[in-house]
Amino acid sequence: MSITDRPSNEPAANEVHAASTSDDAIPTVAQLKWSIVLALRDVGGSASVPAIEEYVANVLSLTERQRSARTPSGRATRLQTGLRWAAFELKQIGVLDYPKRNHRELTELGLRVDEAQLKQLQTEYEAGGSSSGIERPPERRQTDSPAVWLIRAGGRGELAESFVENGIAAVGFGQLGDLSEVSSRDEILELVKLDWPESSDGQARARANQLWALLSQVRRGDVVVMPSMNNSGFALGTVTEEYWYRHDAADTRHHAVSVDWKPDEVPRTAVRQDLLKALGLRPTINLIRSDDHARRVQQLLETSQDPGPRSALDLPGLVEQFYRETGYPTDTHEGQERLRAEWAVKLAPENVGELSPSDLLAYTSSAVAYGHYAELREGLRQQWIDDLDGAEYDRLLDSIHDLCWGDGELSIRIDRLADQVGGSNKDTGIKGFTGLQVSRTLAICHPEQFLPLPSQIGRWGREVVLRALGLPAVHGSYGQRVVDANNRLREHLAPYFEKDTAGMVAFINWFKGTENGGLDPELSDLVERFHAKSGYRTEAHDEQERLRAEWAEKLAPENIANFSRLDLTGVASHGTWGSGRYVYPHARGVMQWIRDLDEVEYSRMLDHIRYLCWGEDEDELSRRYDQLTDSRSERNTRGLKHSTTSLLLAICHPEDFLPIGQQGGKWGRVAMLSRLGLPKPTGSSLGQRVVDANSRLRAHLEPHFGDDTLGMGAFLGWLLEQEPLGSTGTDPVDLTKLADELLVDVDFL
Repeated sequence: MSITDRPSNEPAANEVHAASTSDDAIPTVAQLKWSIVLALRDVGGSASVPAIEEYVANVLSLTERQRSARTPSGRATRLQTGLRWAAFELKQIGVLDYPKRNHRELTELGLRVDEAQLKQLQTEYEAGGSSSGIERPPERRQTDSPAVWLIRAGGRGELAESFVENGIAAVGFGQLGDLSEVSSRDEILELVKLDWPESSDGQARARANQLWALLSQVRRGDVVVMPSMNNSGFALGTVTEEYWYRHDAADTRHHAVSVDWKPDEVPRTAVRQDLLKALGLRPTINLIRSDDHARRVQQLLETSQDPGPRSALDLPGLVEQFYRETGYPTDTHEGQERLRAEWAVKLAPENVGELSPSDLLAYTSSAVAYGHYAELREGLRQQWIDDLDGAEYDRLLDSIHDLCWGDGELSIRIDRLADQVGGSNKDTGIKGFTGLQVSRTLAICHPEQFLPLPSQIGRWGREVVLRALGLPAVHGSYGQRVVDANNRLREHLAPYFEKDTAGMVAFINWFKGTENGGLDPELSDLVERFHAKSGYRTEAHDEQERLRAEWAEKLAPENIANFSRLDLTGVASHGTWGSGRYVYPHARGVMQWIRDLDEVEYSRMLDHIRYLCWGEDEDELSRRYDQLTDSRSERNTRGLKHSTTSLLLAICHPEDFLPIGQQGGKWGRVAMLSRLGLPKPTGSSLGQRVVDANSRLRAHLEPHFGDDTLGMGAFLGWLLEQEPLGSTGTDPVDLTKLADELLVDVDFL
């Protein structure tokens, strides 16, 4: 239902109270609050800010003059400002929540409160108490699972190592003394105000709320995640003792809980971008409210790996459809299982040294179908096998024995045999025995552990399947990625197939032909090559992400007035040119154009950057972009280039904006769209074309990178360095057809 389509049996806001009839006056904040509640109830509890504004203006019969009347600063309409304040007050009394940027959502209380109760709640909040008897939702969610808390160890994590060594998580917040006997949040608030008399009401209340959470809500068995020094990783642990007071604390962090910390910290590289953002909240103590984020932090504690968001795929329904449409297991599948068992005997430790070239050919041939183990057919031939002399063939059999039955980590044994691009390892590998043969050998020998997927990279290799199923990407050496991807797929599908890995691959083979699995195979190949060649994600990428988070804090609305000229130079520097870079941290001095700005001009420019990144027109990013970059605009600042403007947006909103500075030119978004075969951006202004190009690139790459916009930027920069298909004037080679003609693997080519 549209938010403007109010059911006839629901009271409209103007039936409850009339809007002011003055030419340009708007309703009071108190009136707007009830209108917001009615608006959201009409559409099930959640809507965008512009939709709410349209609803309120319609049902209150506001004139065009009332709708467009602006505040003295001219940055927003009076209606927008009034609605913003009304929403803020609704959030403070527990009626409204902000689930994501530019959206509002009613809480459980907001869905059932009436207008009289709403007024009563506001009166109680302003008085600082609660006596109405209105049942509020509990502050801590009622669930059998433990809560997850983010607790910081100093502004830069400088105390994290000490806290882990001492088995605690602790905060300071002044000289308040032991809070063990305190019985209410209001009591803590009074103590904070006495200890910090110069604080504002908001500052004192924020500090009191955090201390009250530590005192009354952090419970034994809860999970604690703590950013380490300079956000290099995260310490995770479980609360073993609730609030206690450290009388002898040398670091002034007197208020503590005891924590059984995990021995090794989890690196940032193991955590996906959306969860990193959730763990970047600034207050010292935060309850991780998202159930999905909490689930993933608990998985980090147990496995040191972020499983990623829950897949939107209806996997149980898809598996049921797979069984229904394919009739699995068929005679073909059962025949393949008999061949697998036969070849498992040939590859057993005591027999592998006698494996004949024809037996080797039967399961290493490119003629073996996707998900199958072997192919018995006359006329099969593999040139690389024919080219092996006796000594090389014996060394190959020794390598196969080591791969399947050797000691040490499997990933290391894989790396010894085949390098990460599927060719040969010059020291221990065999030319021609590539990732395809490695995978099939392991699947034959260890069918309960290893899926018979033919490859790691390339069309519908493991890493492509991971993305198609909504699972996190894998990192590390080729062998590490093979093992990790295989294990993730097996664990993800085990609830439906138990130990039947052949069934899992039969399902994947069916799934890739459905609309759910329709990834662009050519783009998948390019992404795999990018990962293999660049080693993404590297330490340099992790450093850029750390710098982005640091600069985002400096650019936050409450901090931007202190954004230094050297900080701006770090974004505007030529060192950020290209893709996949946010900040150049090695600038030796301030750029000349920035140095030439006087204090008034620089302060005004910071106001303009605040408007760009956090401005009132939340749905009109293109307009804000044009305001800063159009030389005719009053917000235009000489020297502030398009590239710097784009990077400022990428730093503040990494989930939405790719770190690409230029729009045109060799390294710009337009060239990237062209390289990917996408249409040129549309729009009558530069801002519209920038936003459109960014949105198209992000949407095109999202199936392959999830929400990792840094990875998208790095990939696009790498892609533009490659020789485009067709650049030599010849058509692209069909590798599958060529492999059949040459009787070799696609992976080998």
